[in-house]
Amino acid sequence: MHKETEEKGLGEYAEIFGIMSRLTEAHPGGLDEPFPGNWQDPLELYGCYRQSLKAGAVDLEKERAAVRRLMAEDHFSPATIWHARVNLVARRLFENGRQLR
Repeated sequence: MHKETEEKGLGEYAEIFGIMSRLTEAHPGGLDEPFPGNWQDPLELYGCYRQSLKAGAVDLEKERAAVRRLMAEDHFSPATIWHARVNLVARRLFENGRQLR
């Protein structure tokens, strides 16, 4: 049973890496964006990658709440979210795809 769970986890992680790769290809230069110092909307911390959330039919209000939770409950700083934005968006797109299946 453990091996099946491990293989499933590795498969999911490989899918997330694939999504991350597609995100960086779709948004060349996205990793070079300057940090939004005067951000108002938590989704600004995703930079250009937030466009992919819209295209992926992700509920943006739920995503805003999720980012706020990361900051409040998990003590993620805005800079941490900014640096993890490709991974966070990829995970959300992956999860959203899982929900649609």
